[in-house]
Amino acid sequence: MVLQSKWFTHPRFQDVASGRALIKFGERGDAVKTLQSALLQLGHAMPISTHKYGSPDGIFGDETDRCVKDFQRKALPQYAPDGKVGQLTLGQLDSKLITASPPKGSELVWGEAPPGVPGKPKEVDLGTVIGFSQAVRQDFEMGCWAACLSFWGRLCGGGRPQLTSGKVFALYSHLASMDGPLTGGMPTGALAAIMRDQATPENVCEPGDLTHKWNGLVIESYSPSNLTYEWLKHNAGGPRKALYFGYHIGGASHINVIGHYEINGSPYVWAMEPWDGRFKLRDIEYYQSAVRGFFAYAR
Repeated sequence: MVLQSKWFTHPRFQDVASGRALIKFGERGDAVKTLQSALLQLGHAMPISTHKYGSPDGIFGDETDRCVKDFQRKALPQYAPDGKVGQLTLGQLDSKLITASPPKGSELVWGEAPPGVPGKPKEVDLGTVIGFSQAVRQDFEMGCWAACLSFWGRLCGGGRPQLTSGKVFALYSHLASMDGPLTGGMPTGALAAIMRDQATPENVCEPGDLTHKWNGLVIESYSPSNLTYEWLKHNAGGPRKALYFGYHIGGASHINVIGHYEINGSPYVWAMEPWDGRFKLRDIEYYQSAVRGFFAYAR
């Protein structure tokens, strides 16, 4: 199914449109915020979900479930409402919002540079080209941390290879309460705590202390002036090295595993994109346009 409006560019909606996923009760994150904004735009009152911030909270709870069911009763009367956003429900939402302007930020297409960002990334699946047979795909909004840590640990031995996705998910309530700006749905202080084996609220490495080593691992703050192809080649060059990179760009934050790659003598950045479990080729300007972020890499 091809989506026509500008509302549902988040990769979660692309998964739904292709029949690979459902957005349903219990999910959290930017995709749910967009869903809630769409329901509000169509006249569904959501006082609970907008009370705390004055805007959608991104939590698919009882109120969002009720509003989805109300929408389904009107838009899909031939089916029993179940509160789950699948292809049919998303298609109806999309068709009713073609002429409506989406909320700020929801038009961002993950994997493509936002308007005004130089170096538009190339949408190329590089798995076979760069020699990696399998990426790691995240299960939900926060899961990009677990997916990237898991892949990065196995790839280059950096960080904590034994830190499985399940263990990261189990730590969520602690990690989500830590300090630092959100990157990929989690505070940056949480990554530092994981790397120092101190993932508890009372033992947090402040994001301002972003230079320390853990078994040869280095975590440091991001500077656009430092991120060059030469720097990347030195610190993440070759098939068995990579950076764990959190960044904020185009109004959204994310996590990638990135490395240096050359095609016919031209340098590029390869990225493991946990949203869709693919390896993508990008110009370095995409990452240089980030407004903040951090690196983690093994020396």
